[in-house]
Amino acid sequence: MFKWGMQPGRKYVPSNPLAGLERRGGKEKKRDRVLNDDEIRTLWWGLDRDGMPAERHVCVAIRMILTTMVRPYQAAGAQICELADLGTASALYDMPPGRVKKDRAVIVPLSDLACTNIDEAIQDKAQKVLFPSKFDETGSTSIARASISQALNGKKNGKKVNGKTEDRIGIREFLGMAHFTAHDLRRTAATIARRAGAPRPDVKALLDHLQGDVTDVYDKYDMLPEKRRVVDILAAELRRIFGSSP
Repeated sequence: MFKWGMQPGRKYVPSNPLAGLERRGGKEKKRDRVLNDDEIRTLWWGLDRDGMPAERHVCVAIRMILTTMVRPYQAAGAQICELADLGTASALYDMPPGRVKKDRAVIVPLSDLACTNIDEAIQDKAQKVLFPSKFDETGSTSIARASISQALNGKKNGKKVNGKTEDRIGIREFLGMAHFTAHDLRRTAATIARRAGAPRPDVKALLDHLQGDVTDVYDKYDMLPEKRRVVDILAAELRRIFGSSP
């Protein structure tokens, strides 16, 4: 807030009294968790297991992160109108400004594997969002970003049954997996694509990581062909990893 107030044209405050303070909780830990092939296989097929402690739409959203590299909130909030040419070689997820960091449009090509996953989520022609919330029968409200994290983590609901607190286990515990987050799936997908030969600049473009220099203001090439090759490489490698259904 103080930094905003100091900017030219505002000058509401002469300085930022909070500048230089250490981040609460200490230095932020670098996140580098990447799921190995066995974990990917366990997760992919485990999401189909009976008794899964998560809504089916949440499970499919988790797979969408892994097959597209989109951010968890972009998967959770996907709208049907933003999906084009599903089931074809031109399939796209076209996110408009306002739903993406830095308020810009982002286009993500969809592989055949991603389309198959998305097809499962579209269960009603009147559906407006890809992953409807169970709390909205009209199908016009998406699941929350937090729904994915809660499904992975489980939830302590505080309810008591016969004098004992009844908690809901998470997907990780249900599948016997070590800790990972929804965002780690994005990192995992990028690592898989790179390992399979996708060029680093193309993976970076699919991840929507900005260069951060003045050239970006002028260079508006969307790298769609390059990004499509990355998602196809990723799909082929994922299929090699998880194989056929156990």
